[in-house]
Amino acid sequence: MRTYISAQNAVFLACSPQLVWGWHCWSKSPLYTIDLQSSLNSLKEYALCSQSLGSSALADDTKKEDYGPWSHAPVCTSILPSINDKLCVYTDTSFAQNRGISIFTTPSLAKDFASLPAFRDASALVSQSINKPTDSYHATSIPGKGIGMLASRPLKFGERVTAYTPAFLAYLESELSTLDREALWRTAIEQLPSDLKEKFLGLATVYGDPRVQVQDIVKANTFQVMLNGVNHLAVWPETSRLNHACAPKYVLVLSYRQRKKQRKPES
Repeated sequence: MRTYISAQNAVFLACSPQLVWGWHCWSKSPLYTIDLQSSLNSLKEYALCSQSLGSSALADDTKKEDYGPWSHAPVCTSILPSINDKLCVYTDTSFAQNRGISIFTTPSLAKDFASLPAFRDASALVSQSINKPTDSYHATSIPGKGIGMLASRPLKFGERVTAYTPAFLAYLESELSTLDREALWRTAIEQLPSDLKEKFLGLATVYGDPRVQVQDIVKANTFQVMLNGVNHLAVWPETSRLNHACAPKYVLVLSYRQRKKQRKPES
């Protein structure tokens, strides 16, 4: 018999040669495909881990010297027919002066991300005061609405309110199962530096279902960005505190393109 069951509800999971408590496996995936078995005398029941279609395709066989600027070996799916490519989790914990970033995308698009100035030149963000807190707003609890962003002082027209790099970006696809997508996205968040991970996990959700916690957070807080014509979901923990009703009052600017070379003035 095969079924989906919460790891927290399983009595035992045979994830290794030894039987272990279910919650030891929780950080890897909130749900497991399992085979339920009972002993011949029916006195004991066992939940044996088995691989689902998507998770069986996960690969982590990349050699250390092959994953370039990324701080972890990419964890990938098999080739997905809908995009004729695989999707992988790429994490750079040193990005933006150790703020960190995780990206779930194709290998070719990961190279495009890694070629952007923010990845190649650490001073590119510092010189523009990116990820630097301002005194223009503060996050606070709003009765009946959760945590929101309020202005700390009168703001001038055109004044910068906030400027941060995203914590997580994900290729917009619909082929992976909910369970496999959650496992991959959860890996991406787990690999982030602790401070950024806590900010991400502290964001609001839509359903409040811990089994799909990361997808729930993304659904409630996502923006869409394009890279080479491909849609990606993106989450900025700080910017997500802005209430959607504020949209007519501020302008969101996404900057990720290569800078154009400035022409020298003619003499």
